[in-house]
Amino acid sequence: MLDKRSNKRPKNTFTYINQCTIYIALLLFSNLAASGQKKENNKPRLPFEITSSVGGELNRFSTLKGYLRANDMESPNFRLFHIGLGVAYNFNPIIIGISLSGGNRGGFAQRNSLQSYRRAYISTNKIQHRSFIISPEIGIGYQRFSTYMVKDGGEGNFLDFMETRSNQVKLNNRGTALDFALGLKRIKNDRIYPFIRLGYRYGLRSNRWSVENAHVYDAPSDRINNVYLQLLFGRGR
Repeated sequence: MLDKRSNKRPKNTFTYINQCTIYIALLLFSNLAASGQKKENNKPRLPFEITSSVGGELNRFSTLKGYLRANDMESPNFRLFHIGLGVAYNFNPIIIGISLSGGNRGGFAQRNSLQSYRRAYISTNKIQHRSFIISPEIGIGYQRFSTYMVKDGGEGNFLDFMETRSNQVKLNNRGTALDFALGLKRIKNDRIYPFIRLGYRYGLRSNRWSVENAHVYDAPSDRINNVYLQLLFGRGR
């Protein structure tokens, strides 16, 4: 009998991350509205930082990789390119922000990998050297990773593949992770321009892999272990 508990999703954790993200978003935008009423030298001074980002990241799912190799199967590519958006509010000296990103490797090819990630974080702009700011960040986020495994050389009747066989399997891994990052920013004309971020994500626990629309009882488990680099475009106070 298959153990359906093995694919149980961490709904409580995911709901908690969603609630935190929504709460912080409301807090940030309410402060934006309040700050818009304050002016200095007839110019609004909004302590906001709004960014878009492009970059790359590497997931290290070593257990799944070892499992596939032991069974003479090709391992998917865990390196992805991603784009993202972020907004943060400077409460001075603490900055509170949220960010969203989506990653892809392989486009619409049959062996592509997809990833989505959201996080809430705190930071500071108080570490300065000349016209540069070194901004440490610590946060918590929720990551969803999916990849397609394709089995080549299958043979059989058309109905066999529709009913009992499959030459493509979608694998999923999702979980909550601590997020540590270091941002580098530049000060120019009373503005702050973020332009690079290096970060690392580490899962709070090991998460079992799941097969899309199926129940499995012996799937391997992996802890989120992710390194990422982002180029940022935007500005703030």
